[in-house]
Amino acid sequence: MTHLHFDHVGGAVERQGDQLRPAFAKARYWTHSRHWEWATKPNPREKASFLSENIMPLLESGQLHFIDGDSARISTPLGFDAFVANGHTDAQMCPILDHGGQTLVYMADLLPSVGHIPLPYVMGYDTRPLLTLQEKARILNEAADRGYLLFLEHDPLNEVAILTQTRRVRDWPKSKNCNFTNTMKKFFPLALCLAIGLGSASAQTGYWQQSLRYQMDVDLDHNQHRLEGKMRLEYTNNSPDALDEIFMHLYWNAFQPGSMMSNMANIPTQFKDKAIGTKIEELKP
Repeated sequence: MTHLHFDHVGGAVERQGDQLRPAFAKARYWTHSRHWEWATKPNPREKASFLSENIMPLLESGQLHFIDGDSARISTPLGFDAFVANGHTDAQMCPILDHGGQTLVYMADLLPSVGHIPLPYVMGYDTRPLLTLQEKARILNEAADRGYLLFLEHDPLNEVAILTQTRRVRDWPKSKNCNFTNTMKKFFPLALCLAIGLGSASAQTGYWQQSLRYQMDVDLDHNQHRLEGKMRLEYTNNSPDALDEIFMHLYWNAFQPGSMMSNMANIPTQFKDKAIGTKIEELKP
């Protein structure tokens, strides 16, 4: 497991009756030992991302095993190496898989989508964004030099990317030299060719903080247990580059009755996560 945030480890556990058990009874689950300590003693910033229902059953079943190593690239007992990145969360692992003369790197949350390829474009979820910047520069430049295939877990359109260094950042992702095919069932296809200025981006010293202002007008209907409202967003691009697209991650009605997060709070288990507070259906006027 690359790391233990709920959107990366949730499928490892399933509910059987009133118990939570590993989804694969004969499997061995692996995580980094330092990341386990990080996840089970979470900081306030990440507490809501580490749900004990997702991870403690793996430990109690005896199926959880640990990988050690503090270097930027480590060998694992599983027959492959992994990059260790600490910017998004502590000791996230990105597996490096060699097959048929090609190398694929499962980028996890170090590089969730093609929208995050420019070095300064990091996620708001990162606990150490400046460290993510350094880790991306090192790994992406190595990937471009050696022709690694980068698997993008969170990109809904592009499964795999291969990077080509150019001098123009703005060439991506609509380069005339870009080829795309949706044949990931073959495991190591060339899914996307991106012309991206990694060399120039890694050398630049400028950094631009974007500005986002918002105004919310929300009403609480306590009879219907419902929130209704509207929000106005004003995004200001302070960089000299034109932005053709803006990526936003929204959780629609995350704690609405019957939703995934609400149901997790209802699971009868000793591992109930304290990050899930008062449910909206329990609010009283």
